[in-house]
Amino acid sequence: MPRPVFISYARQANRTHAQALAAKLGDMAFLDTTAIDDGEHFPQRLLDGLLDASIVVIFATQAYTESRFCRLEMRLALAGGDAAGSHLVLALGEAPGAVLEAMPTTVATQSWPPAEATDRIHGAGASPPAKPPAADSRQTHHARSPKAISGFPRRI
Repeated sequence: MPRPVFISYARQANRTHAQALAAKLGDMAFLDTTAIDDGEHFPQRLLDGLLDASIVVIFATQAYTESRFCRLEMRLALAGGDAAGSHLVLALGEAPGAVLEAMPTTVATQSWPPAEATDRIHGAGASPPAKPPAADSRQTHHARSPKAISGFPRRI
């Protein structure tokens, strides 16, 4: 089942906050809790989660920038959305500077909530808009969700 929100975080820095946000979002959130060794290839499940998401929440910390896999997730998130980064939500943790420097100016200069404020993160765009009632049952998920169209390209 595709999940519209991908949560990207460094486990050692933001596991608790990421899990709290995922709990608030329920089935809408993709949160990988499996440890990945440094020598491993980028896991297919993460790539699939990123490609299926229309919103990416990044827990921006120094530990995030030190993780090869977190940096790759961030690069894929930046490449997959629009130039303004409207599909990104940042949660600021300890020393978020390097993550903010990698973001488009329109993203980096916004007032983002701290990582521990999961209620504010949830309200800052980390939850996709509610589905309107379908006027025609033949409509696709993409036609009902404008955010999905502006987010990552969907797999066919």
